[in-house]
Amino acid sequence: MTVQKKEEGTPLSRVVPATVPREAVIESLIRAVNDHSKPADTRISAMDTLRKFDSERVTDVFIALAKDGNPEIRTEAIALLSDRKGPQALDRLYERLKNDPDEKCRWHASLSLKDQAITTSKTDSARIVRELAHAAITDPAARNREFAVTFLNNIANDRDASMTTRQLIAGYLTSIAISGDLPSIRIEAIEGLGDIGRPSYPKRLSAAYAILVSTVVTPGLLAASLSRDKDVADAAKAAREHVLEWEKTMQLRKSSGKP
Repeated sequence: MTVQKKEEGTPLSRVVPATVPREAVIESLIRAVNDHSKPADTRISAMDTLRKFDSERVTDVFIALAKDGNPEIRTEAIALLSDRKGPQALDRLYERLKNDPDEKCRWHASLSLKDQAITTSKTDSARIVRELAHAAITDPAARNREFAVTFLNNIANDRDASMTTRQLIAGYLTSIAISGDLPSIRIEAIEGLGDIGRPSYPKRLSAAYAILVSTVVTPGLLAASLSRDKDVADAAKAAREHVLEWEKTMQLRKSSGKP
C-alpha cells in the first residue's frame, strides 16, 4: 500500500502580513478554531494556518482539538500532530488510536504515529511500534488493521530504523502472518517480513541482521507457508524463496570479499 503524506498548506507569508504581531495572530487563530459556531471548513482553514507556528501553545491547541466533538476537526488535529514533538502529543495519538469512535480518526492516528516513529527517541519508537501492532490486531475496522501492518512495514524498512526496532516489528509481523485474521492482512504482514529479510541498503548487512533473518524472518515465513489458506501459503512461500535467494547472494558476496 502507498500512503501519501498530507501536503503543506499555503506559506505563512501569503496568509499573514509581516506587520501583524505574531502572538496576536496566534490568539486570533486559536479563537477561530475553538469557535464551535463556525463551520468545520472555516475552523479547519484556521488550523491549517495555525500549523505554521511552531510553539507549545499551538501544540496544546491541537492536542485539545484531537478530542473535539466533530470528527472532521479531530481528523485534522490528529494529522497535524504528526510533526509535533513531546510526550503529550504522543499520548494523545495513542489515546485516539485506541479510543476514537471514528474509523478515519483512528487511521490518521496510526499514520501520524508512523511519521513520528523514525524521528523520535528509541523508547518512544518502541512504544509506537507496540501501539501500532496492537491496532493491527484489535482495531474493529479491517482497513485500519491492514494499514497498521503497512505502517509497521514502512517503519521497519526505513533506512534509519534501528536493529532493535526491526527485531520488534519482525516479531509482531510473524504473529500477524500466522494469525486467523483476514488473508489480505496476513499477506501484508508476510510481505513486510519478506522486505525485512531482503534489505535494500548495504549497511544493513551485519551479523545481527543475519541472525534476525535466520531466527525470526525465515521461521516466520515457513510457519505462514503452512497455512490452510492457499493465497496466504503461496505468498509466504514466494517471500521465503526471495529471502533465501538474498541470503545466498550475500554469502557469495562475503566469500568473494565484496562489502
